[in-house]
Amino acid sequence: MENGLERIQKLDAKLEEAELKYLESKNKLKGKTAIITGANSGIGYELAKKLVSEGCEVILACRNKEKGLFAEKNLGENSKFMDLDLSDYESIDDFSNNLINKKVKKNYL
Repeated sequence: MENGLERIQKLDAKLEEAELKYLESKNKLKGKTAIITGANSGIGYELAKKLVSEGCEVILACRNKEKGLFAEKNLGENSKFMDLDLSDYESIDDFSNNLINKKVKKNYL
């Protein structure tokens, strides 16, 4: 039968293991890049927030520059606003050319 100290030591070891797993999961997307359309609000913003929290670089592809820059500011240094209006072929071409010219690695779209 274990005493109180032994139980505390076992719980401490389990807590330490859980913390390590959590820290490893926080950076599981480090070095990956995601492009999220409509990332300045709603589901797109929440997805961007989650990916940034896991170490992912996120390109916020939005048509509203003001809202996109605001989202970029709130999400922090792992996010970057880029102008994209999916209803405008010229905007799509410009966005694509910017990605190519900047040699952006794309892992998720």
